[in-house]
Amino acid sequence: MKIALTIAILLIAVIVYLRIDFLVGLARLRKQHLPEIQDERHTSTFLLATGEDFFEKLFADIEASRHHVHMIFYIFKEDHIGTRLIELLEKKANEGIDIKLLVDWVGSKLSRKTIKRLQEAGIVFAKSHTPRFPTFFFSLNHRNHRKITVIDGKIGYLGGFNVGDEYLGRNPRFGFWRDFHMRFEGDGVQDLQDQFFADLALAGINNQQKKSDYPVLEQGPHPVRFFTTNGTGLESLLLERLKEAKHSILLGSPYYVPGETVQEALIQASQNGIEISLLLPQKSDHPLVKEGSMGYIQRLIESGVSVYHYDQGFYHAKALVIDQSFGWISTANLDKRSFHLNSEMTCLLENEATVSVVVTRMLRDIEISEKLTTQSLKQRGLYSKAKEQLAGMVSGLL
Repeated sequence: MKIALTIAILLIAVIVYLRIDFLVGLARLRKQHLPEIQDERHTSTFLLATGEDFFEKLFADIEASRHHVHMIFYIFKEDHIGTRLIELLEKKANEGIDIKLLVDWVGSKLSRKTIKRLQEAGIVFAKSHTPRFPTFFFSLNHRNHRKITVIDGKIGYLGGFNVGDEYLGRNPRFGFWRDFHMRFEGDGVQDLQDQFFADLALAGINNQQKKSDYPVLEQGPHPVRFFTTNGTGLESLLLERLKEAKHSILLGSPYYVPGETVQEALIQASQNGIEISLLLPQKSDHPLVKEGSMGYIQRLIESGVSVYHYDQGFYHAKALVIDQSFGWISTANLDKRSFHLNSEMTCLLENEATVSVVVTRMLRDIEISEKLTTQSLKQRGLYSKAKEQLAGMVSGLL
């Protein structure tokens, strides 16, 4: 009896400690890292929606680089495509190209041997958001979820693709992988470069910026803004845009655990006659994430929102379109982690020509997806419902 009581007390003490750790770390983050929206830029934008297109373009741009390649990835695996990218970066470093690679401490899967190899080739390598005391538990959860590449200061990438074979559809569990990544040329790339250097500095790398890091850039036809968030700000912007909708809202995300504020905003918009479609994956790549979304999804459907499960592979795109005139492509998911914890970056698309490309791709994916109904949700078994209850208890970390 005494042993059981002691274990119970220790367990409660650990839970209380973790809760305090998390809240203190969160409060500190919100004071230190405010959201930042950049000036309007006029760039040339290209939507990349498959792993083949993304890596083909990325590898070609790196191969053609003349000054530098700066990269941030949340996940970087040492598999087939990861090894190819490592070899290409080593090759360019040996040619005298300035290579800097920043990966997330949790998401990176590179071995110490490979990291040493990169550094011996002259590549600046660092890990972002290394957990540290006194708020160790919070810092373990505060991840750098951005995926940014800047090449010669003239070409930039931002979106959902990481480095791993699954993003090429080579994981038999997931099959084909749908994702959205934007490629930029010219004006606007300087904002991606600024964010890269800011994240590099937070990782402890003091960098002497060179003139070639910020070349003179030509303006393109597409107005965009970049919005940087570090655990705050993204939810507020989303709510503002949802309230401005007059006709339609299109949403795509691999996860949907938004919290009550965004959930109620969507329900209210639907009740006001706004046509809303939400596209999610049928498969799940993380424990409890799908279960954590089911309660939200059921209420959306009951309020008139059309919810679809993409069942042609895995859906990982992070997109928003309102009235087919405003949109965004982001590194952020529609979940509490992206809204309140992760470091993210979002590209706001502010003209119909650019947005129409995103709309076309999303509507095609909806056409081949399964529309969920209240009847199909009622068929969930007791085991699934029990997992949903468990997911609800930890939804802030999903």
